Amino acid sequence: MDAEKTMLDVLLERNEQISVFSTMLDVIHVASTCRSTSHNFKWYPQSLHMGHTLNTTKSLEFVALNCPQLTSLNMFGCGYRGDGNVLQDSALEHVLQSCPKVQCLQFAYTIGVTDATMDVIARCCPGLTSLDITNCIEVTEEGLETLVRRCPNIRTLKRELSHEDEFDEDLMFSDDYIAVLSSHCPHLEELDISGTIVRNTCFWKLSACP
Repeated sequence: MDAEKTMLDVLLERNEQISVFSTMLDVIHVASTCRSTSHNFKWYPQSLHMGHTLNTTKSLEFVALNCPQLTSLNMFGCGYRGDGNVLQDSALEHVLQSCPKVQCLQFAYTIGVTDATMDVIARCCPGLTSLDITNCIEVTEEGLETLVRRCPNIRTLKRELSHEDEFDEDLMFSDDYIAVLSSHCPHLEELDISGTIVRNTCFWKLSACP
């Protein structure tokens, strides 16, 4: 057990962060096994990179059971619409309820992120400080408004669009939404809305941010 613990200490840089693509869940499994056989082994991951994971539901269920100290979750490019394997809001909600310290979420290019996902995040992560939903085209202004009304500590919000599809009016930002954003997120430092259609008056609204 001591040898296993020393190996993990070195591999995970003194137990502070995981950033391993193909072996991330394997490392968590090893840590889980170590905890089950030794009460002295207390390591839990705080930051997970699950980029391009295909079986998102199964992976999230595993994270919910083994990562109670999680503060950052990166699911860049997860899921595949062709086989119906997309992000399930129920699985995400289970993770966020089991990991109440989560502050940073990365869902850029993740399949299955919708307005319902924004509602889950808003309810489970009131301390959220960073969210990246780049190219999540199923997230509309309505979902984002729900989010910012309940997450006043957001500092970074990224919602860049590539516009590979035809223009969709639901992806526009109205003056009303920008007003809500500026009034409910006083700590906002970075806003990336590249590719989003906005009116000139929206920039006047943004100037109200502290």
